[in-house]
Amino acid sequence: MRKYLTVFTVSWQNGFVYRLNFLLWRLRSVIVIITVYYFWDAVFRNGGVIFGYTRDKILTYVFLTLILRSLILGQRSMDAAGEISDGRLSNYLLKPLNYHFYWFTRDLADKLLNMAFSVIEIILLYFILQPPVFLQTNIFILIYFLLTVILAVILNYLLGNASSYFSFWTPGNAWGFWFLYLVFQDFLGGVAFPLDIFPKAAYGLIMLLPFPYLLYYPANIYLGKISGADIFQGFIIMLFWIGIIIWLLRQEWRWGLKNYQAEGR
Repeated sequence: MRKYLTVFTVSWQNGFVYRLNFLLWRLRSVIVIITVYYFWDAVFRNGGVIFGYTRDKILTYVFLTLILRSLILGQRSMDAAGEISDGRLSNYLLKPLNYHFYWFTRDLADKLLNMAFSVIEIILLYFILQPPVFLQTNIFILIYFLLTVILAVILNYLLGNASSYFSFWTPGNAWGFWFLYLVFQDFLGGVAFPLDIFPKAAYGLIMLLPFPYLLYYPANIYLGKISGADIFQGFIIMLFWIGIIIWLLRQEWRWGLKNYQAEGR
């Protein structure tokens, strides 16, 4: 356990090595949230209920997804694709490390670092913009919310790793599957807008995929828009996808190592 604590500490410190890159990444997040905020603020300027959301709930959704993006979507394990492609994976195969847990530890350090800055950004934006905020006080809903966030962190890590491990067969295009995953993650995860604005039939199909459970599902549990049997159904779908992707990762790793030739080493 001590070695993974060391990995966590080093990864945390590495986050401050390229300070300009880190600051530009945080600036990008702030620009995105301000853009989305003003869009929905304009839509709800006259009040009322649109798509089942009031002004305070939609703006809470915007700010909540900023925090959740840092905690759930922030990850470093995409770099595993590059390590497989250029042969650096060999360095880890010779060490007493679990490669999967190694990247999960690095991911946690990156998530906590980004989340710390997200909280600061949210506080500053709140005092600047002074938006109406919906505060959830139901303790059971808050517990469900925290459980879905934990499952979402695990699900996103597994999805990211599954994308990276395709590099065993496509070393010349290491980031291709990652780029495709990020497109689905943003569009079907509920980054820019809540997914229930889609027609009912399309919404039902989307909710069978793993991506809505990364941001949209936890955020709407907090807002109280998903409750009762829908919460239970969401948990089942998340656990189903976690099980499927764990199986896929094992197959990728087993067959990938047989195909691995340590190119570049």
